[in-house]
Amino acid sequence: NTGSAVMGGTANSLINHGVVSGKVSIVGNGSVVSAGMTAGSVRNMSALVGSAGVSAGVPTVANPGYDVKLPSTGLISNTVTVLPGVNVRNM
Repeated sequence: NTGSAVMGGTANSLINHGVVSGKVSIVGNGSVVSAGMTAGSVRNMSALVGSAGVSAGVPTVANPGYDVKLPSTGLISNTVTVLPGVNVRNM
């Protein structure tokens, strides 16, 4: 990974606000973000019991729940977000 973030941004990281008993992989990403942005990351706000990752800028997830694909918003790109019952992939 090569990534850079200014204060308040997150690149190529696991942001965990829940429980991780599965696997996370963040491999081969080149992310550059500014304040308030997230790229090339896995954000867990619930329970990750399967797997989630970002490889070469492509987010993947195999975790129980609905799988939702959304376009990058400019603030969140190439990122997996695990929520209760829903897995969101920003492409």
